[in-house]
Amino acid sequence: MVPGKGDTYTNMVHLQDIVGAADYAITHSLEGVYNLADDDHPIRKELFEKVAEAHRLKKPVWDPHLTMKLTRGNKRVSNHKIKSAGYVFQHPHRML
Repeated sequence: MVPGKGDTYTNMVHLQDIVGAADYAITHSLEGVYNLADDDHPIRKELFEKVAEAHRLKKPVWDPHLTMKLTRGNKRVSNHKIKSAGYVFQHPHRML
C-alpha cells in the first residue's frame, strides 16, 4: 500500500542537469535561488503507474487513509528562472 491518493505533483530533475546547472551558475556568476526541476510534473499516481508498466510490475495500490510523513505540500516547482538566465536542460522531460 502506498500512502495517499497519488494526486500530488512530482518535481524531479536528472542528475546531469543538477551538475550542469551548478556549473552554469558558477561559470556565469549567478546569484540567488534557482529551482531545478523537469518541465513536466506528473502526479505521483501517473508516474508510479508508468514506472510499474515499464518494468512489468504491479501497479501500486493507494490508501488515502495512510498519511505521507514526508509530504510538504503539493507544488509544481518552476525552472523558468534558470532557463531565463540561459541554462538549457539536457533532460527537460523525465526518462523512465
